[in-house]
Amino acid sequence: SDEKNEIRKLSETIGESYFDYLRNCDDLVLLMDEAHHYRTNQTKEKKAYKRAIDELNPVLGLELTATPFLPGSKSIKKGKVTIREEDKFHNVIYNYELANAINDGFVKIPAVVTRESFKPGNYAADSEELEHLKLKDGILLHERTKEALRVYAFNHGNQTPVKPFMLVVAGDIAHAETIKAYLTSDDFCDGAYKDKTIIIHSALEGKDKSQMTQELQDIEKSDNKIEIVVHVNTLSEGWDVTNLYTLVPLRAANSPLLVFQSLGRGLRLPFGKRVGDRAVDTFRVVSHDNFDAIIEEAKKQNLQIEKEKIGKKEKRENNAKTIVMNPLLDHLTGQATKLEASDNFVLETPTQDNSNNKLISDIVAAADAATDAGQMIDISEVGQQVGMQNNDIDSAAIQEAVEKIQALTINVPRITSRPVGTVVCNFCDFDLDPLPLPQTPISNKIKEVNLAQTDKFIKYDVVDSFPELSKQKQLLVSCLRNCDTKINYNDKSVAVLLQKLVLQYVSYLQDIRKLSEVDICNILDKQRSFIAEKIYEQMKGHIQINDVSYEYVVESGYLKLHQNAGLIDPFEKHRIFTVDLQKGEKEKITNMVFCGFKKCLYDVQKFDSDSERKFACLLEREEEVLKWFRPALTDFAIRWSAHRYKPDFIVEAEDAYYICEVKADDEINSADVVSKKNAAVKWCNAASDAFQKSGKKCWKYLLIPHSEINNNQDFSGAKVIFLQK
Repeated sequence: SDEKNEIRKLSETIGESYFDYLRNCDDLVLLMDEAHHYRTNQTKEKKAYKRAIDELNPVLGLELTATPFLPGSKSIKKGKVTIREEDKFHNVIYNYELANAINDGFVKIPAVVTRESFKPGNYAADSEELEHLKLKDGILLHERTKEALRVYAFNHGNQTPVKPFMLVVAGDIAHAETIKAYLTSDDFCDGAYKDKTIIIHSALEGKDKSQMTQELQDIEKSDNKIEIVVHVNTLSEGWDVTNLYTLVPLRAANSPLLVFQSLGRGLRLPFGKRVGDRAVDTFRVVSHDNFDAIIEEAKKQNLQIEKEKIGKKEKRENNAKTIVMNPLLDHLTGQATKLEASDNFVLETPTQDNSNNKLISDIVAAADAATDAGQMIDISEVGQQVGMQNNDIDSAAIQEAVEKIQALTINVPRITSRPVGTVVCNFCDFDLDPLPLPQTPISNKIKEVNLAQTDKFIKYDVVDSFPELSKQKQLLVSCLRNCDTKINYNDKSVAVLLQKLVLQYVSYLQDIRKLSEVDICNILDKQRSFIAEKIYEQMKGHIQINDVSYEYVVESGYLKLHQNAGLIDPFEKHRIFTVDLQKGEKEKITNMVFCGFKKCLYDVQKFDSDSERKFACLLEREEEVLKWFRPALTDFAIRWSAHRYKPDFIVEAEDAYYICEVKADDEINSADVVSKKNAAVKWCNAASDAFQKSGKKCWKYLLIPHSEINNNQDFSGAKVIFLQK
């Protein structure tokens, strides 16, 4: 409302101020974010909000807020914050709970973390020792997340990684200053965060406040050095960041309800969606002393929150080490690399004959260019073309270079998939749980509050008229039919199910709640969309999707092997893959890296299970196996249903190419595994048809139970017994 505000200045373009233009519109609708501000007259600024709204005189105002409570509605009771029901907003027309956003995958996965076998009774409440333990564990999680985000970026085109930060919530300003002093001291991680920590509180003024504001605005930038933010409830709203991954609430801010009120700060997704990598998709709250209470509060709020524990023997000096797996061909061309600026990187480069690697690089570059141009390439032909452009290179050198390239790659064809037919969804029959649905009619009283005297209320009675109950049932069924356009609502079983669920809900209101027909019509009429949404949430738990078939089309060119990265434990050494793991080590194999291969096309490899390591041993000792590698999801994947399937191994043998999958015995016949198998077999058939036309080897798919991988098993037997058709 300030006359100096730009919106009130005369605009030569429209002949009046933009504010006046809006005020004169007879169809003005206002969308008001952070709407709880408009419900108070505590400050001059907030009074101005309401004056501006009154002056604009909109025909409709839609308020948006994550905290629909009137100012001052919080009261302290027995050390915990509670909300008085009567102080909630009463004119809510749509409510989308945090639980819905978590279940629907629109936010990060929340997880609460404690120390394994932690006993709160061993620590005084809010003691310095307890706070230091939580801060050290928080920074451990932060560093692991930082490395995981680096790995994700590297494996997805070497994009700039997301830079995470840790938020520490202090009890008051004095407490925040004490925490910052500890975090920036040599006692905390040897002073590693001295210049990477900032403090935020309402007492900051002048230059300090301006600097704080700028640092907060830049916190998501990759070149921003800040990794820890300490604050005292200054960040109540209006700070939308996607790179907060770790929250450490201390003292009064550690109550379960306050923790949940703070969750929104860290749940926003940096990539706009969950990416399927748990380390990248999870937001963690460190709360050793309130672990159980937070879990119980999550249950009350119907939140799905993960539970994590930090092991007793966890190393604090280093948290995770990034390892890069390079194709052997990259060593010949001089392109083997590591993650830049990573202090934790380790690489054992295999010994290679690097003669003629300039010629090899030229041939590989020419082959890549031909592939990108959509040409069907042959390394020998490309080699000859490079030789023709360099008259001083003799044919023997070209042949030698071509043979080296061919020995270090497998020509995996480029194949795209197209769904055949229409995706159809259906539902299994089930009974409705009516408890999450509305059970109370909307009041027929309108309450008016004088903004000048907020303790004065005037109430009006209104007479509502609704369609009769039979019509209300039909309208609710129609509303349900609009919940998902992929559902075949013309299917008789779906139509019967919708009618059944609506009747069960109405029967519950009649027989259990003992409501009158007028009240039932009130509920169905005024809350119809919300009821349909809640019923459909239950329906989604019983959904069936037809097994969509795909046809595969072989395109020109071949897939190039790329570098990919992974995380291992900080003090892990490269392990010889043939050495069996000791007792208790098999469960930790995902944090290990293996070397010593002769036929693998990568310098080092990681495995997801010990059965995969044993299968690698089988491949290495078989004479008919020429070469193999473990593909990365970003390099090679087979489309199945709505997902992408990355198999465990790609193998070239003397007689054929093989896609090999190692599965636990109890998963072999699961629906997912069978669906993936069917998709892989179709992929192999398409590749074989194209390859055999040009005289190349065919492709086959093997699905092998993990119990069948032992020293007595050989590849010749496996490819016969476990071949899938």
